[in-house]
Amino acid sequence: MKKTYADYGIVKEWFLEALVKLLKNKDFEKITITELCACAGVPRSSFYRYFNSKDDVFRDYFEYIGQNCAEYFRENGVNSENHPIEFFKFYGKYADYFRALINLHKEYIVFEEIGNLVLVKRFENKESFIYTKYNSYILFAILFCWITNGCKENEKELSELYKHAHNIDQMKNSIQSFETYYDKLKKND
Repeated sequence: MKKTYADYGIVKEWFLEALVKLLKNKDFEKITITELCACAGVPRSSFYRYFNSKDDVFRDYFEYIGQNCAEYFRENGVNSENHPIEFFKFYGKYADYFRALINLHKEYIVFEEIGNLVLVKRFENKESFIYTKYNSYILFAILFCWITNGCKENEKELSELYKHAHNIDQMKNSIQSFETYYDKLKKND
């Protein structure tokens, strides 16, 4: 059944849901745009209205999730004290999306988008910039490890792990490690 009308966010969801569904039975490289559109129930011409490539489906959907997260945080009064728990609670709902990225070795898409978002923000000093980048990277690294290991821990346990990783002395080494990992992932794509 063809879907004829939807807002931009809904179309993104349809394409991502279709891609995740197709990935369960087929390699990413073998999925065609025609197949993706058919599974999403959207005309092929709609794909190119929103995306340039299948990778863009993952990239744009991450941005969409991030916008929803910001709204969720505002509506629920998330502050620095409850931020880690709420982060894992919110992003954990998208485990299938992140699992697909992990299985395709495309985690770099998330780290690249974090880097782009952090660059757009204005910071008072370099330390604030690095600190924000570090915190974002470590939260998503923990999320990826949690998903890879079968989602066994709860949000509180993940939050405690984050708090232990939140050591300023280790920050510089961690940033370098994440950037090295990101570069490696990007080269393998």
